[in-house]
Amino acid sequence: MALCLAISLIARQDFVAYDQLVRYKWWYQHGYMSSTGHCFDIGAASKDSIVEFEKRQKMFSQKHNIPLDQIDFLSDRDLIEAFNVECSRKGVAGNGALMRLVPVPIFFFRDPVIAVEYSGVSGKITHGDDKVYDVCCYYGALIIAAFNGIKKEKLLSEKFYDNHLEWFGGRTLHPEVMAIVQGSYKTKAGGYKDGIRGKGYIINALEAALWAFWTDNDCFEKGALNAVNLGDDTDTTAAIYGQLAGAYYGYEKLPTKWLDSIYAKNFLLCVSSWIAYEGEKWSINQKAPDTDHLITFSNGTFFKSMVTSSVELMQNLVMKPKTSLTQYLTSNTILRKAIDSSGHIGYFYDGWQDSIIKSPNISLIINEDSSYPPIKCVIKSGKKLENRNILRRIDFPGDLRLSVLSNLVKPAGIALVVDYPFEIDECTRIFYYSYLVRKEAVIDEKSIQKQEPYKIPATHIITAMDSGIDVLVLMTLPADDPEAIDASLDQIRHCLKHGTQLTVDENVLNRITPTYVYSNVPHLAKQTKITDVYREICRIKNTLTEHQPCNYILTPIRNFCSGHNQQNTKFVPIEPRITTRIEDYWLRFSTFIKIWTIFENKAKSDVWQTDLKEQFGKVREIVSELMNQYDKQKKQAQSWIKHIRQAKELQETIEQRLRIEEEETKLKRSIEGLKHEMRTLEEKHDFIKYLEKNGFEYWNAKKRGIKQGHSEDVIQKTLIQDIRQQRILCSDDTLNAASRPQFKEILSQMLNEQGIDADDDNSDFLLRKIKSLCAEATNEDTEDYSCSYWHGCVRRQGYLYLSVNYLYFHSDLFGKEITILIKFADIIVNIATLERTHNLVSEIKHVCTRLHGHNFEMFRKIEETFQIMEQIANFAAKKVNFVY
Repeated sequence: MALCLAISLIARQDFVAYDQLVRYKWWYQHGYMSSTGHCFDIGAASKDSIVEFEKRQKMFSQKHNIPLDQIDFLSDRDLIEAFNVECSRKGVAGNGALMRLVPVPIFFFRDPVIAVEYSGVSGKITHGDDKVYDVCCYYGALIIAAFNGIKKEKLLSEKFYDNHLEWFGGRTLHPEVMAIVQGSYKTKAGGYKDGIRGKGYIINALEAALWAFWTDNDCFEKGALNAVNLGDDTDTTAAIYGQLAGAYYGYEKLPTKWLDSIYAKNFLLCVSSWIAYEGEKWSINQKAPDTDHLITFSNGTFFKSMVTSSVELMQNLVMKPKTSLTQYLTSNTILRKAIDSSGHIGYFYDGWQDSIIKSPNISLIINEDSSYPPIKCVIKSGKKLENRNILRRIDFPGDLRLSVLSNLVKPAGIALVVDYPFEIDECTRIFYYSYLVRKEAVIDEKSIQKQEPYKIPATHIITAMDSGIDVLVLMTLPADDPEAIDASLDQIRHCLKHGTQLTVDENVLNRITPTYVYSNVPHLAKQTKITDVYREICRIKNTLTEHQPCNYILTPIRNFCSGHNQQNTKFVPIEPRITTRIEDYWLRFSTFIKIWTIFENKAKSDVWQTDLKEQFGKVREIVSELMNQYDKQKKQAQSWIKHIRQAKELQETIEQRLRIEEEETKLKRSIEGLKHEMRTLEEKHDFIKYLEKNGFEYWNAKKRGIKQGHSEDVIQKTLIQDIRQQRILCSDDTLNAASRPQFKEILSQMLNEQGIDADDDNSDFLLRKIKSLCAEATNEDTEDYSCSYWHGCVRRQGYLYLSVNYLYFHSDLFGKEITILIKFADIIVNIATLERTHNLVSEIKHVCTRLHGHNFEMFRKIEETFQIMEQIANFAAKKVNFVY
């Protein structure tokens, strides 16, 4: 929000609260000016005010007949004056208004009265309590005084307010604010234990920040740590402290180790210089207020509005909310990872295609005093989604990521990680190590503007290089026990970071398979174990001759060649928001392709080429279309990317042509559908292999001539017409899943018999229930007897079939089917397995096999049935004895 406020002041060249709210809305909705490209950690008060602002915009557009797509770009003074910008509820006093304040005093500090007033208004448009207005006015006054060179003891004096009363328009501040003005924090030297709290309430936040400034011993680092270590809302307390302390101590007193690590440092430096420049220009052009140039705020205060026409650059910034300011800062240096390691200081660079031009080159004096940026060594888990974009995770610039993903640049070195063959998931560990030595060219008036213009397609010149070690290791940990491995990996990280000796059990780390290494150092990329990578890093670090280029720092060519055609060297970086959107879209493609490739490579058994050939072929065909679409998009995008960088096309063009908005949902749905099909096929394959392993033969019912409308008799005759000594199980995938207990029970009964599984899943025939067909009972001469089977305590009426080899019982009563098939060879005759129990009207026959006992109750043909069963069982027993 501080950057949104700063860019508003730069773009409008004045304080326009409406424009500030517009940019806060862009941040909330689109990630405008966010370091991540997304809005994150927004406070409730700011969010509510932004939502309210958008509602008011919609009503305002209807009332004044302004198209909704133009409402963000109001420049008419009368319309801006008519819009109520105080969008917060009364009584909202959060600290969010104070933490973003500093661009206002930077811009207006030369006119303290206006600067203090604008400081208060900047807070109140999103936080409506009067205390917020007073706190922002007071803190803005302290920053203004710091810019004007007032000493610390006077800044923190209880008389500061009285001495600068005219800055506040003679107003009396709220009592809670006045208590802090008079030094309440000085009575709490112990900090947290004495009641200092860095909480969300703006009064607490102000007191905590001033306490940190008062106790910092004239050291910015100590004060910032004091603020953070209070706990609670740490980032806000430190941000508030940093505004005043930064203004007081200046850039040169900031800790170097922090400056070296700050994100988008060059961009922030440029914005800082630019806002200072525009503020100075505003001060020079300042005139006495004119009633035609006044904007009325709801509190009745009048402010001069310089809503003037901006230069063309500023118009672009105002009219294109999704366009990053960095696009227009063509004088800035940019950084590129050294995918091509052949570069040297003085070589030309084609930023449009991200390629090095080796000849011709210019001669630059190299500073012999090399600098050593901090060692970076991190280990991340693939569990977090933000870690799955590896190039982004290791700080590849967004423009270069797009060049690599679109194949505009052929991946090499560490960029080869885009070819990592597996999906990154919770078992993946990402190890990244960077050790750099920087050498820079001496850039002075002699080297700048003195070079002859060159007629080559170049945009930049390499003016500095980072050489050393850049290595990335991707590992897949076993899912059963990753904790021990993670602990060992952390030891490696600690040793490399701090230069200590490694003592770790290598057997633990050897469980990691596979390990993929990507590096700018070719020898490192050949390692296959993380411990070997560790040893090679330690060796190469101290062997300068093995260091390889890691980063190129590029300066625009027009800074060197005064006669060069400016238009021919213009380079416009693609906005981070667009870069992120495109790469996330493409990464969804590439991740699925990796999943498919692994799946396809596993599909090598004969089942895939026979029983599942048709289904597998259909999925492969859809995937092939998806891959062709992906390749086609990347090829088309190459020219679009170049045209945008050459300022020949608008930024949004590539999004529109790729149709990301409409295609993203469609792609996600297609991929989820394909994943489901792949899982289904894999389960089917495993099921068929399981059947084969247990003596079953798998049939596809469609290939056996089964069609919709066939009766059970037709199915039975069709399937078992030439089969003897078999049982056939008819089912499909839907029934298997829905009736799994029944299916397992039937399978378990058949496991010791030779069987066939007839699968109807890929046919036009739809089964109503799982059927078990007995080829023996159907094809042999059989006798059938009406009887009941005791299923636990329940008697089930059905028919008993007797053949030479089998006893077969079947009951299908009220939709409850029971099938019993017993080989007479399994009946244990010698231990009274055929027993007769009489009652008044029936007789129960006990049939025992090696595993189970069965009770059949009969009313008719009792004697005949028992004699036949006994004879067959005795005959079967003799056959068994003979075989053994």
